Amino acid sequence: MVNKIIYLILVGMLIGCGLPYDRLNNGKGNKVPKKSFIFKNKNKFDTERFSQEIDLDYFYELEKIYESDRNFSPNGVYYDENPTKGVCQFYENGCVRFMNKKLMNPSPDMNGIRGIIYFKGNQMYADVFQGRSNNIMHIVTNKIKIENDKFYMLDVSNLSGRLCFVYKKAFKIPTEYKKFKAEW
Repeated sequence: MVNKIIYLILVGMLIGCGLPYDRLNNGKGNKVPKKSFIFKNKNKFDTERFSQEIDLDYFYELEKIYESDRNFSPNGVYYDENPTKGVCQFYENGCVRFMNKKLMNPSPDMNGIRGIIYFKGNQMYADVFQGRSNNIMHIVTNKIKIENDKFYMLDVSNLSGRLCFVYKKAFKIPTEYKKFKAEW
């Protein structure tokens, strides 16, 4: 009986644990890490390799989502209908921002989900600050594969199933977006 109570307390603590956050747009926008938060893999960013892989002058638009194995291979289930039509913006310092296409804003202080790009050996990864079950905020690690004008982002931190998000180089980033820096 005591073991069951201890187990329930530990499970409750794990479920309730999440990263502290602020909200953008005067409390009405996306949840983002507190200003004091530092992505632990940010020091693994390689500017030269990154600029060879990603075109920083373009937005990348979400094309499709599918269930995948660990090597980006589809396992039969596709989610082509995407009502939010997300876009992704990369910054020269390795920061990345994901936005709803209908709610885009040049300032990263107004909207967007935040993340960073880094390398482990030859593999590119993205750590993204986002919600999981019950909207508790966590760092979600994604493995990235680039082919031509597409990048594949595979959630490797979810043990119950892997989703692969496919983004395609879409349209040039307007000048007003380039005026803002990403500092997270």
